[in-house]
Amino acid sequence: MKLPEESRLVKNKIAGLIRTLCDERGVNRAIFKKFRPIIRELLAEISDEHPDNPAPMIAKELIPRLQAVMGDFDARSDDDQQAAEFIREFSDKYARVLRIHAVEVDRDYYRDLLSHHGIHCWNELYECGPTKFRKLKLGEYGTGHLFAGAVLGRVLGRPVDFPILREIADVLKLPEITENRRDYLRDELTKQHIYCRNGLRLCGPSQFTELNFEGFGKGFGFASAVLGKPVGQKIKISALDAMADVLKLEEFSEEQRDYYRSLIEAHGVDNEEELIKKGVLWFRAAQFGPIGKGRKLAKAILGDPSGYDVSIPLLRKIAHEVKL
Repeated sequence: MKLPEESRLVKNKIAGLIRTLCDERGVNRAIFKKFRPIIRELLAEISDEHPDNPAPMIAKELIPRLQAVMGDFDARSDDDQQAAEFIREFSDKYARVLRIHAVEVDRDYYRDLLSHHGIHCWNELYECGPTKFRKLKLGEYGTGHLFAGAVLGRVLGRPVDFPILREIADVLKLPEITENRRDYLRDELTKQHIYCRNGLRLCGPSQFTELNFEGFGKGFGFASAVLGKPVGQKIKISALDAMADVLKLEEFSEEQRDYYRSLIEAHGVDNEEELIKKGVLWFRAAQFGPIGKGRKLAKAILGDPSGYDVSIPLLRKIAHEVKL
């Protein structure tokens, strides 16, 4: 079969690389002669499968197919063992150079295949996880394992894991998180009445750990999903602050203020004078939803009130802050 002009140019470039490697390692020329028909056959095969645009497909597929040929060598022959070793070294040395072109050409295509499964960024790829990713149906590649090999330009020697997923995200230049994903995660927080950094800090690590997030499980699962990495043995304040950074939460939102006001109104108090009539003792003892007693609500609304007790002036400040 006559190779297309683009394929012949790629073939000549690869042949030059092989000669260079032969010279560097002092490989017997017989090995090089064995390579020529193998490469020509693979080039013809790929060109025949992709006649419209063979060059990028050659850059993408030659290395995996060449590595697959290793299994056809007779291990009893020293020359064949040397040829198999040569293929490995050739693949390792030049696969990165060859796949750069292929990935640049096909990056949008790879991204599009992932988008069909709701994956547009590293955050979503991390949530998908290795087990689910391996089972995805991704175009002509079939499984996620073969897709990963195509993107990374090599035959994977182990099942897809988190480091491989991270490598895929880097090669495809996926953003860490998209605005749509950020909005979705913020909405999940609001279901827990957490609207801003203030609400997140007030919740605290222990209580946050016990929260249930639909589709994520407990707080651990949600925190890992937001941060795109494991959070360790337990959630710390630093992890909550990091979540606030990722989600771009404001310091104290109107929604959080409205929530605090609703907790007070649940006791039939809808204005400042009613709050003053209820009095200090009542405020201290009252239970304000999941937040707890009055002292903790005051801390949430006004900041840490340590150093002074709940008082009438403090109640007036609270009423003013939540706009009773």
